[in-house]
Amino acid sequence: TTTTTTTTTTTTTINNKNSKSIMQPGDATRKKAFVYASTGVHPAALRHALRFLETEFPELEVSKIGPKDILKGALSDASVALLLMPGGADRFYAQKLGSEGIQLIRKFIEGGGGYVGICAGAYFGSSYCEFDKGGPLEVCDPRELALHSGRAVGSAFGYDYESSKFAKAVDAVLKDDLVKKADLSTGRVASYVNGGCFFPDAKEDEVLAYFCQDCGGHAAGQPMVVGGSAGSGRYILTGAHLEYDPEHLDPCREHDEIAPTLKATDTDRRNLMKFLVASVLRGSDSPSRL
Repeated sequence: TTTTTTTTTTTTTINNKNSKSIMQPGDATRKKAFVYASTGVHPAALRHALRFLETEFPELEVSKIGPKDILKGALSDASVALLLMPGGADRFYAQKLGSEGIQLIRKFIEGGGGYVGICAGAYFGSSYCEFDKGGPLEVCDPRELALHSGRAVGSAFGYDYESSKFAKAVDAVLKDDLVKKADLSTGRVASYVNGGCFFPDAKEDEVLAYFCQDCGGHAAGQPMVVGGSAGSGRYILTGAHLEYDPEHLDPCREHDEIAPTLKATDTDRRNLMKFLVASVLRGSDSPSRL
Protein backbone atom coordinates (compact mmCIF):
# COMPACT_ATOMS: atom_id res chain seq x y z
CA THR A 1 0.00 0.00 0.00
CA THR A 2 1.39 3.39 -0.97
CA THR A 3 0.73 6.61 -2.81
CA THR A 4 -1.95 6.98 -5.45
CA THR A 5 -3.26 9.50 -7.92
CA THR A 6 -6.77 8.14 -7.78
CA THR A 7 -9.44 10.38 -6.27
CA THR A 8 -10.99 7.46 -4.45
CA THR A 9 -9.56 7.37 -0.95
CA THR A 10 -9.96 5.16 2.07
CA THR A 11 -11.12 6.67 5.34
CA THR A 12 -10.43 4.40 8.25
CA THR A 13 -13.29 3.49 10.50
CA ILE A 14 -11.77 0.49 12.24
CA ASN A 15 -12.09 0.21 15.99
CA ASN A 16 -9.93 -2.63 17.29
CA LYS A 17 -11.36 -4.33 20.34
CA ASN A 18 -8.39 -3.40 22.52
CA SER A 19 -7.39 -0.07 21.00
CA LYS A 20 -8.80 3.26 22.07
CA SER A 21 -10.60 5.38 19.53
CA ILE A 22 -8.81 8.51 18.43
CA MET A 23 -7.50 10.45 21.42
CA GLN A 24 -9.67 8.97 24.17
CA PRO A 25 -8.46 9.92 27.66
CA GLY A 26 -6.17 7.26 29.11
CA ASP A 27 -3.80 6.46 31.93
CA ALA A 28 -1.57 9.51 32.41
CA THR A 29 1.21 7.39 33.94
CA ARG A 30 1.75 5.19 30.86
CA LYS A 31 3.82 5.99 27.81
CA LYS A 32 1.67 6.48 24.72
CA ALA A 33 2.00 5.18 21.18
CA PHE A 34 -0.10 6.73 18.43
CA VAL A 35 -1.00 5.12 15.10
CA TYR A 36 -2.04 7.61 12.43
CA ALA A 37 -5.60 7.04 11.20
CA SER A 38 -7.18 9.28 8.59
CA THR A 39 -7.96 9.60 4.89
CA GLY A 40 -5.60 7.45 2.84
CA VAL A 41 -4.69 4.91 5.53
CA HIS A 42 -5.42 1.37 4.37
CA PRO A 43 -7.76 -0.44 6.79
CA ALA A 44 -5.65 -3.61 6.83
CA ALA A 45 -2.46 -1.64 7.48
CA LEU A 46 -4.11 0.16 10.39
CA ARG A 47 -5.45 -3.09 11.81
CA HIS A 48 -2.08 -4.86 11.67
CA ALA A 49 -0.24 -1.87 13.17
CA LEU A 50 -2.61 -1.62 16.11
CA ARG A 51 -2.55 -5.35 16.73
CA PHE A 52 1.24 -5.47 16.63
CA LEU A 53 1.75 -2.65 19.12
CA GLU A 54 -0.96 -3.89 21.47
CA THR A 55 0.45 -7.41 21.45
CA GLU A 56 4.18 -6.70 21.61
CA PHE A 57 4.13 -3.54 23.75
CA PRO A 58 1.44 -4.05 26.41
CA GLU A 59 3.17 -1.45 28.58
CA LEU A 60 2.22 1.27 26.07
CA GLU A 61 -1.16 2.92 25.78
CA VAL A 62 -1.93 2.47 22.08
CA SER A 63 -4.38 4.85 20.41
CA LYS A 64 -5.24 6.17 16.97
CA ILE A 65 -4.48 9.79 16.15
CA GLY A 66 -5.76 12.00 13.35
CA PRO A 67 -4.55 15.22 11.72
CA LYS A 68 -6.83 17.41 13.83
CA ASP A 69 -5.32 15.95 17.02
CA ILE A 70 -1.79 16.59 15.75
CA LEU A 71 -2.68 20.16 14.81
CA LYS A 72 -4.12 20.67 18.30
CA GLY A 73 -0.77 19.69 19.84
CA ALA A 74 -1.33 16.08 20.87
CA LEU A 75 2.29 15.18 20.10
CA SER A 76 3.61 17.82 22.52
CA ASP A 77 2.69 15.59 25.47
CA ALA A 78 5.97 14.28 26.92
CA SER A 79 4.35 10.89 27.56
CA VAL A 80 4.05 10.24 23.81
CA ALA A 81 6.82 7.79 22.96
CA LEU A 82 5.96 6.83 19.38
CA LEU A 83 4.13 7.86 16.23
CA LEU A 84 3.58 5.08 13.69
CA MET A 85 2.53 6.05 10.17
CA PRO A 86 1.04 2.96 8.52
CA GLY A 87 0.51 1.92 4.91
CA GLY A 88 -1.93 3.56 2.56
CA ALA A 89 -1.67 6.55 0.23
CA ASP A 90 0.81 9.02 1.66
CA ARG A 91 -0.09 12.00 -0.49
CA PHE A 92 -3.35 12.21 1.44
CA TYR A 93 -1.42 12.23 4.71
CA ALA A 94 0.42 15.32 3.47
CA GLN A 95 -2.78 16.97 2.25
CA LYS A 96 -4.63 16.46 5.52
CA LEU A 97 -1.74 17.43 7.79
CA GLY A 98 -0.47 20.34 5.74
CA SER A 99 2.89 21.93 6.36
CA GLU A 100 1.90 22.88 9.91
CA GLY A 101 1.03 19.32 10.88
CA ILE A 102 4.14 17.89 9.23
CA GLN A 103 6.35 20.35 11.09
CA LEU A 104 4.67 19.38 14.37
CA ILE A 105 5.60 15.75 13.63
CA ARG A 106 9.16 16.86 12.90
CA LYS A 107 9.26 18.82 16.17
CA PHE A 108 7.99 15.76 18.06
CA ILE A 109 10.81 13.61 16.65
CA GLU A 110 13.52 16.22 17.12
CA GLY A 111 12.35 16.58 20.72
CA GLY A 112 13.02 12.90 21.41
CA GLY A 113 9.98 11.11 20.01
CA GLY A 114 10.13 7.95 17.92
CA TYR A 115 8.78 7.59 14.37
CA VAL A 116 8.09 4.37 12.50
CA GLY A 117 7.04 4.74 8.85
CA ILE A 118 5.78 1.63 7.10
CA CYS A 119 5.23 1.52 3.33
CA ALA A 120 3.27 4.77 2.72
CA GLY A 121 4.63 6.02 6.06
CA ALA A 122 8.14 5.42 4.67
CA TYR A 123 7.43 7.36 1.48
CA PHE A 124 6.02 10.10 3.72
CA GLY A 125 9.15 10.12 5.88
CA SER A 126 11.61 10.46 2.99
CA SER A 127 12.65 13.56 1.08
CA TYR A 128 11.13 12.48 -2.22
CA CYS A 129 8.41 10.04 -3.22
CA GLU A 130 9.06 8.39 -6.58
CA PHE A 131 6.17 6.03 -7.24
CA ASP A 132 5.48 4.32 -10.58
CA LYS A 133 7.58 6.88 -12.45
CA GLY A 134 6.47 7.02 -16.07
CA GLY A 135 3.52 4.73 -15.35
CA PRO A 136 -0.24 5.28 -15.03
CA LEU A 137 -0.07 5.58 -11.22
CA GLU A 138 2.84 8.01 -11.16
CA VAL A 139 3.29 10.14 -8.06
CA CYS A 140 6.65 11.94 -7.99
CA ASP A 141 6.78 14.75 -5.46
CA PRO A 142 8.99 16.11 -2.68
CA ARG A 143 8.04 15.22 0.90
CA GLU A 144 8.41 17.76 3.67
CA LEU A 145 9.11 15.53 6.68
CA ALA A 146 12.38 14.43 5.05
CA LEU A 147 13.78 12.24 7.82
CA HIS A 148 15.62 10.20 5.20
CA SER A 149 17.46 12.63 2.94
CA GLY A 150 17.05 10.52 -0.20
CA ARG A 151 14.29 9.06 -2.33
CA ALA A 152 11.74 6.40 -1.50
CA VAL A 153 11.23 4.57 -4.81
CA GLY A 154 8.45 2.15 -5.65
CA SER A 155 6.48 0.20 -6.12
CA ALA A 156 9.08 -2.47 -5.57
CA PHE A 157 7.11 -5.15 -7.44
CA GLY A 158 4.06 -3.42 -8.91
CA TYR A 159 0.77 -2.43 -7.34
CA ASP A 160 -2.94 -2.74 -8.01
CA TYR A 161 -5.45 -0.66 -6.08
CA GLU A 162 -8.27 -3.13 -6.56
CA SER A 163 -6.57 -6.35 -5.47
CA SER A 164 -3.55 -7.95 -3.77
CA LYS A 165 -2.24 -9.54 -6.97
CA PHE A 166 1.22 -7.98 -6.51
CA ALA A 167 1.60 -8.99 -2.87
CA LYS A 168 4.82 -10.93 -2.30
CA ALA A 169 6.70 -12.68 0.46
CA VAL A 170 10.21 -11.26 0.12
CA ASP A 171 13.26 -12.00 2.24
CA ALA A 172 14.73 -9.11 4.14
CA VAL A 173 18.51 -9.63 4.30
CA LEU A 174 19.64 -8.20 7.60
CA LYS A 175 23.01 -6.78 8.55
CA ASP A 176 24.99 -9.08 10.83
CA ASP A 177 25.03 -6.67 13.76
CA LEU A 178 21.24 -6.33 13.58
CA VAL A 179 20.82 -10.11 13.70
CA LYS A 180 22.94 -10.19 16.86
CA LYS A 181 21.31 -7.20 18.55
CA ALA A 182 17.79 -8.47 17.87
CA ASP A 183 18.81 -12.02 18.88
CA LEU A 184 17.41 -13.57 15.69
CA SER A 185 17.95 -17.11 14.49
CA THR A 186 18.49 -16.11 10.86
CA GLY A 187 19.71 -13.22 8.75
CA ARG A 188 16.93 -13.66 6.18
CA VAL A 189 13.39 -12.92 7.32
CA ALA A 190 10.38 -13.28 5.04
CA SER A 191 8.34 -10.08 4.91
CA TYR A 192 5.09 -8.97 3.30
CA VAL A 193 5.52 -6.45 0.47
CA ASN A 194 2.74 -4.85 -1.55
CA GLY A 195 3.37 -1.42 -3.02
CA GLY A 196 6.37 -0.76 -0.78
CA CYS A 197 9.50 1.21 -1.51
CA PHE A 198 13.27 0.92 -1.45
CA PHE A 199 15.86 3.59 -0.67
CA PRO A 200 18.48 3.78 -3.45
CA ASP A 201 20.19 6.87 -2.04
CA ALA A 202 20.68 5.52 1.48
CA LYS A 203 24.15 5.64 3.00
CA GLU A 204 25.60 2.38 4.24
CA ASP A 205 25.33 3.36 7.89
CA GLU A 206 21.60 4.11 7.47
CA VAL A 207 20.73 0.69 6.06
CA LEU A 208 19.44 -2.03 8.40
CA ALA A 209 18.11 -4.52 5.83
CA TYR A 210 18.11 -5.11 2.08
CA PHE A 211 15.73 -6.74 -0.39
CA CYS A 212 17.25 -10.11 -1.23
CA GLN A 213 19.13 -10.33 -4.53
CA ASP A 214 16.93 -13.17 -5.81
CA CYS A 215 13.57 -11.41 -5.34
CA GLY A 216 13.56 -10.08 -8.90
CA GLY A 217 12.54 -6.65 -10.13
CA HIS A 218 14.31 -3.34 -9.65
CA ALA A 219 14.24 -3.66 -5.84
CA ALA A 220 16.63 -6.62 -5.82
CA GLY A 221 19.54 -5.93 -3.50
CA GLN A 222 18.26 -2.46 -2.65
CA PRO A 223 17.84 -1.06 0.90
CA MET A 224 14.53 -2.16 2.43
CA VAL A 225 14.81 -0.71 5.95
CA VAL A 226 16.66 2.45 6.96
CA GLY A 227 17.00 4.23 10.26
CA GLY A 228 18.57 7.28 11.78
CA SER A 229 18.15 10.24 14.07
CA ALA A 230 16.63 13.70 13.86
CA GLY A 231 17.51 15.95 16.75
CA SER A 232 17.04 13.92 19.94
CA GLY A 233 14.67 11.41 18.33
CA ARG A 234 15.02 8.40 16.08
CA TYR A 235 13.15 6.93 13.14
CA ILE A 236 12.74 3.69 11.22
CA LEU A 237 11.44 3.57 7.64
CA THR A 238 10.57 0.24 6.05
CA GLY A 239 9.31 -0.58 2.58
CA ALA A 240 8.11 -3.97 3.83
CA HIS A 241 5.20 -4.62 6.17
CA LEU A 242 7.21 -6.13 9.01
CA GLU A 243 4.20 -5.59 11.28
CA TYR A 244 1.94 -7.91 9.23
CA ASP A 245 0.96 -11.13 10.97
CA PRO A 246 0.46 -13.89 8.37
CA GLU A 247 -2.22 -15.44 10.57
CA HIS A 248 -4.37 -12.34 10.06
CA LEU A 249 -4.04 -11.52 6.36
CA ASP A 250 -7.22 -10.66 4.52
CA PRO A 251 -8.49 -13.78 2.72
CA CYS A 252 -7.57 -13.98 -0.96
CA ARG A 253 -5.72 -16.36 -3.30
CA GLU A 254 -2.49 -14.33 -3.29
CA HIS A 255 -2.33 -14.30 0.50
CA ASP A 256 -3.03 -18.03 0.67
CA GLU A 257 -0.06 -18.59 -1.64
CA ILE A 258 2.46 -16.52 0.30
CA ALA A 259 1.30 -17.23 3.86
CA PRO A 260 3.35 -20.45 4.29
CA THR A 261 6.56 -18.62 3.35
CA LEU A 262 5.78 -15.80 5.76
CA LYS A 263 4.97 -18.21 8.57
CA ALA A 264 8.30 -20.05 8.21
CA THR A 265 10.27 -17.14 9.74
CA ASP A 266 7.44 -15.40 11.54
CA THR A 267 8.97 -15.56 15.02
CA ASP A 268 12.07 -13.78 13.73
CA ARG A 269 9.90 -11.29 11.79
CA ARG A 270 8.00 -10.43 14.95
CA ASN A 271 11.16 -10.15 17.06
CA LEU A 272 12.83 -8.01 14.41
CA MET A 273 9.96 -5.55 14.28
CA LYS A 274 9.75 -5.44 18.06
CA PHE A 275 13.46 -4.63 18.24
CA LEU A 276 13.16 -1.87 15.63
CA VAL A 277 10.22 -0.22 17.36
CA ALA A 278 11.87 -0.48 20.78
CA SER A 279 15.00 1.15 19.39
CA VAL A 280 13.19 4.42 18.61
CA LEU A 281 10.84 4.79 21.59
CA ARG A 282 11.20 8.02 23.51
CA GLY A 283 13.04 7.48 26.77
CA SER A 284 14.11 3.95 25.94
CA ASP A 285 17.09 2.82 27.98
CA SER A 286 16.98 -0.62 26.42
CA PRO A 287 20.21 -2.06 25.00
CA SER A 288 18.19 -2.55 21.83
CA ARG A 289 18.54 1.14 20.94
CA LEU A 290 20.26 1.35 17.57
